[in-house]
Amino acid sequence: MLDDPANVPQDFSLRDYFGNAWAVFRGDQSYDVEVCFAPDAARLVTETVWHHTQTVTTHKDGSVTLKFQVDGLEEIAHWVLSWTGRIKVLQPAALRDLVVEKLKLALKMNQE
Repeated sequence: MLDDPANVPQDFSLRDYFGNAWAVFRGDQSYDVEVCFAPDAARLVTETVWHHTQTVTTHKDGSVTLKFQVDGLEEIAHWVLSWTGRIKVLQPAALRDLVVEKLKLALKMNQE
């Protein structure tokens, strides 16, 4: 801990610094993410603005599609996993593969 206050440049922008990070860890690559929530989660998930790039499309069956542009996939993968059983990753394939990989690992670890 320092005794002196932080010296933040006047032109510093936290939004620019984090870019399109999902939360705080900014990845090196930008991704267009599209996920679809089951009707039973639609109302709950749309009560929150999860990301500043978020767009929402409501479907006739009550499901909703959320789209984001994020820098990096690791953090959003953990968020997707928190909705397991109520969410489907539509794109990118790399996020879907990461989620499936983490689910397989969880199954293996808990079946031993």
